[in-house]
Order: sequence, then structure tokens, then C-alpha cells
Amino acid sequence: MEILHNSSSPELVLPPRLEDLIAKEPLLQKAWAVAEENHAGQFRKDGVTPYFTHCVGVTRIMYEEWGITDPEKLAVGLLHDTVEDTNLTIEDIHIAFGEEVAFGVESVTQFSPEKEAKQIKTVADLENVRKVFAKTLVKPIVAIYKLADRLYNMRDMATMPQEKRVAKAIETLNDYAPLAESLGMWVVKRELENLSLQFTDPKNFDIYSDLMEKDPRTNEHFIAYMTSFLTEKLTNEGIGCEVSYRKNSLARIMDKAKNNLFKDIDDVISFRVMVNAKDERSVRDECMKVLGIIWEEFGGTEDQKRFDNFYFVPRDNGYSAFQVTLNLPQGAVKIAVASKEKEDYNNWGVLSLLKKGETDLKKYALKLVFTPAGEVKFFPSAANGYDFAYHIDEKLGAQAVEMLVNGEKRDLATIIPNGSVVKILGGEERIAPDADTIYHVLPKTKQKISKQFLELEMAQQQKKGREIVTKIISKRGLLNLYDVLRLKEYSRKIMDILDQLGSKSSLARLYQSIGSGVVSEEDLVAELDRNGITKEEMGFTSIFVEGPDGPGRLNFFTSEVEKLGGNIRRNYGESANQIFTQHLVIENLNGEAEKRLEELLKKDPRVSKVVVV
Repeated sequence: MEILHNSSSPELVLPPRLEDLIAKEPLLQKAWAVAEENHAGQFRKDGVTPYFTHCVGVTRIMYEEWGITDPEKLAVGLLHDTVEDTNLTIEDIHIAFGEEVAFGVESVTQFSPEKEAKQIKTVADLENVRKVFAKTLVKPIVAIYKLADRLYNMRDMATMPQEKRVAKAIETLNDYAPLAESLGMWVVKRELENLSLQFTDPKNFDIYSDLMEKDPRTNEHFIAYMTSFLTEKLTNEGIGCEVSYRKNSLARIMDKAKNNLFKDIDDVISFRVMVNAKDERSVRDECMKVLGIIWEEFGGTEDQKRFDNFYFVPRDNGYSAFQVTLNLPQGAVKIAVASKEKEDYNNWGVLSLLKKGETDLKKYALKLVFTPAGEVKFFPSAANGYDFAYHIDEKLGAQAVEMLVNGEKRDLATIIPNGSVVKILGGEERIAPDADTIYHVLPKTKQKISKQFLELEMAQQQKKGREIVTKIISKRGLLNLYDVLRLKEYSRKIMDILDQLGSKSSLARLYQSIGSGVVSEEDLVAELDRNGITKEEMGFTSIFVEGPDGPGRLNFFTSEVEKLGGNIRRNYGESANQIFTQHLVIENLNGEAEKRLEELLKKDPRVSKVVVV
């Protein structure tokens, strides 16, 4: 479990032992005796290990690891399989242990989404399962019982036949890890994912374990430096805090690596700054001070696009922190800033509330929503069609226009009833949804949409900037700055221009800067002139042609250029849907030759479009 703290406390605190609690609690003594007696003669899948060890193991997780101390809840842990696997009935449990314990055992027995999913073979099966789960929301305590049960089973895979391990691990990834995430139980989710991955994808588990181990961000010296550096800087500024770190699960890292370079994944490791302040105003002020110090100390490395304000707008599962991404030489690193209380919730979710003695967890109850394929998804009760669509896929969310709820068309803003089967209907391809969508969704969905709005704005700025740049460079014999960037004698000059204009060697950044007005047209013109990127000094002519595809097109163009005394420096194109395009950069064409070539191309029936600059 990678929740590690930079602590100087010399005190040794012995962990609690379940047996010590049982010795003091008559209810637990009774539950132990009843469970042990009724499971007598039953064994785990290996045929050797007594089944009762599982009941004790689940309860041990709840008490010793998760800090649940309520005897009635722990009694459920000991008794959770008695109704399913022995002759005891719910009525027996109710008479012997009372209503709460009976409710817990009955709920654990009935709530088995993975078993129900296995039964779904037809549309009728899915409808039957849907009706079962539509009756009530998933109470957090019931989910906690099931997660403790599943975590013990995943740790105890050695007692399970080899052929069943992969199926059990897939169930865990599909149903139980998302359930833990929905309740904010990050530590539990992470362990379930890592345990599952060993069986579902052992090859990549080994590959990514090795990558994680060798990554400079997980090096113990780097971790020690960052934790001590942050602690010292913040302490010197009068901010009382603790600094810890945590590593992400291999499953999440693998998922992110599909679309990112490994060094750009910012939560391979994240450093956690927890301020000591108690009241909400002081916590907020201290967190803001911490952010200011981080930006000052690591100025120039912060990634503004990946700054997340979950402090004021928590995620759907309650996660709350400011998150800053730094692009350091070792790779992207995330720093999260919150109070100790919020960070406890960020790691343990609703478990942290139970440990504090909170019993009313109704607002954390979850509803189940099914995909048409029968996959189970967990959502807060207020989730609507937009939330569902964005949970499935962000691109689908942006393009969604309507949904089918149990076969009937509904507006996407409609709250989805518990136990529904939902299918999203998509429309035209686009980067982001309509502007008012953001007012009808949960915080997690809102965050995704906000990023899409930013992407859309950037795309629009880049498009506008590209048009402005093209207009400027067309007078210099160019249609695309990339053409001269690819020519050895000019590439250094273009890179210097980009750096001088604050675009960090990126044409896309230049287009965006000009499109947004950060860089003026006059600034670009001045830099181009200063570096000799002019038609007079380079002597370039650029040509773009388009027309119906066919043989001999390129040979014709190149031969005509050679006849006119031109030398082709860049030549590229493509053919798609029976249309060809060709782009040429030519040097040594004088004005007359340039006009002659343009006339030839415009008269040629094989050319439908021509641009010459």
C-alpha cells in the first residue's frame, strides 16, 4: 500500500488486533462462535483451508486496516456468508443479532452485480437483472462489506483454481475497482487494480512494474528530495504541514500510456501537501499560500492546462484538493494540496467518515446503470445522460444528442433512474458539446467538459493564427512555415523565430499565440525579416495543386518545373477518395517562369485547384 508519510515521530504505535476487540465485545464473541460453528467442515477452493478463515480475514480487513470499530458492522463481516453457504436464515440472524446485522448480511447476500452480469445472455435477462437492482440504491456500508470480501479474495488467489483466477480478476476490474472509486476509496481501488492486473495481463504487469521501478520519479532519492524540499520551504514560510506521496495503480498508468508518453503521465507519483490548519477559512488560505510558493519555486515548469481545482469543486466521489502538474526533468509530477482531513477522505473516501463516527451516509448512496451489453456502472444518484456518456467516453459525450433509457428516448439532461439500461445516441463529430451543457452535469463531467471547451478554444485560435500566418508568408513564397523548418539551412532560423516569439519551438504554439493576440502580426513580420525569411533572399515559389487522381500527375509537374529552370526543394502530397493533392517548394523560378507555370497548371484539365505564391 503506497500511502507513505514523511514523518519524524519516533513513537511506535502497534496496530489494533481483531482478537483484542473480540475479547471485549460479547456481540463479536457470539458472531465468531455462530460463524465458526456453521461453516465447520467447509473449505476454501483449495479443499484444505477452512472456510471460516475467510470470514475472519474479511473482518480483519474491516477493523485492522480500515478502522471500522462498530461491533454490529464487524459482526456482519464474520457472518456475511452464513445465509448463502449454510442452513442459517436471515430470520435466524435477526433473532440472534438484531436488525442492523441481519440487514447487512442480507444485503451482502443479495448485492452481487458480478453474478447477475454472468446471467445476462439475452435482452430479457438484462431486463430481469435491471428490475432487481432498480428497487434500491447501493448503500455505502453494503458496498464496503462487498469490497472487504473481494479484497480478501483477491489477496487469497492461491486458494482458487488456476482456471478461475482470470475470470475473478476481470470481475474485480469491471465491477469492484469502479465501486471503490465511486465511494472515494482510492487506496482500496488501487490495490484491487494491481492485484487483478497480475492475472488479466501478467506480461504488461511485469513491463509496467519494471518501468515504474526504473522511472526517475519513483527513485527513493528523488522522493526524499521532493518531500524534504517541500517540507522545508513551506515550514520556512510559516505553513504547518505534512508531505507524503503516493503511486498510482499500474492499471491506470497502463491506460494513460495508450495516449501519452510515459514521462508525461503526471500521476505516476503525486506528492501530497497536507496543511495543519483546522477551520475551513484557514485551510483555504494556507492552501492558496502553498500554491503560490510552489509556483514561485518551480516557476516555468508548471503545466497550466493540467491545473485542477477540486478543492472548491470536488469530484463526484468527494475527492477534494488543488492539483498542480510540474514538468520536471525527471518527468511530469503532480502535487496535490489539501487539509489533512480532506486528504484522509481522498485516500479512504466514505471509510474516513465511518472512522470519524459518521453514520448517516445516505448522500453517498450509489445507483447502478447498465450499458446495452450488460456492463454495470456506478453513479451518484443525481447522474444524468451527459454524465453517463462522458463516463463511457469523452468523445461520445461531446457528440451525444440523445439517449435511450430502457428503450425509450430521453433528453440527455434527464436524471437516469436507478437500475436503467442506457444507450447514448451520437451526432456529428465535434470537440466539445453545447455551451450550456456544463450547467447540467456532475463535477467530474464538468471538469471533462471544461477541458474540451479549452481544447475547442485552442483549436479555434490555432485555426485563426494559421490563416494569419499563411497570409503573411504567402508574400514570401511560402504556404507553410513547416516547409522551411524541414530545410536544413533554414530550420535553425525558424526555431530561433519560434523561441523569440515565446512559442518554445512549436508551430502550433505560434499559431495559437497569434490567433489569440498574444503575439502580433507585426512581431512575426519583424522576426521573419530579421532572419531573412523573405522571397527576395530565399528565392522560393510554393505551389499547391488538387485534382482527380490518376497516373502521371507528379511526373508532369516535376518535368514542367525543370523545363522552367526551377529546382524542387520540397515535394509531398497524398491521394484519398480519388482526389490527389500535391505541395511543392521550388527555388530559382523568376517572375516570368512563375507566371508561366501557374498558367500551365490552371489550363491543365487534370488540375481543379491551384495556388502559386
